[in-house]
Amino acid sequence: MEAGRRLKRLPGFPRVQMGRARDFFERLEHKLSRRSDVPVWDGELYLEYHRGTYTGQARQKRRSALSQRLYHLAELYAASARALLGAEYPREALEQGGLQLGAVSVCRLRRTIF
Repeated sequence: MEAGRRLKRLPGFPRVQMGRARDFFERLEHKLSRRSDVPVWDGELYLEYHRGTYTGQARQKRRSALSQRLYHLAELYAASARALLGAEYPREALEQGGLQLGAVSVCRLRRTIF
């Protein structure tokens, strides 16, 4: 935001107005609703160059990274308990958790991209 304030006073730079994305899109929708020459896309928006991209949502990235770290720790503690205490290694539970973690990550990724 500080860079925006500085650039605002420099000649040659475009005029920029700081604001919330929601306000911008509401203004845009209001302006476009009065026009009949705006094309409408009906269906899924898909750009082949976006293949393999990740979510741009910082909060989701943090949550996914935390989930992966916690899952790794669960595996480490289970293996340590097995080695040090002779505890039973919860293979099925950990495998099921890994599958769920992977499935949730893929679903979140698809929701964000598509």
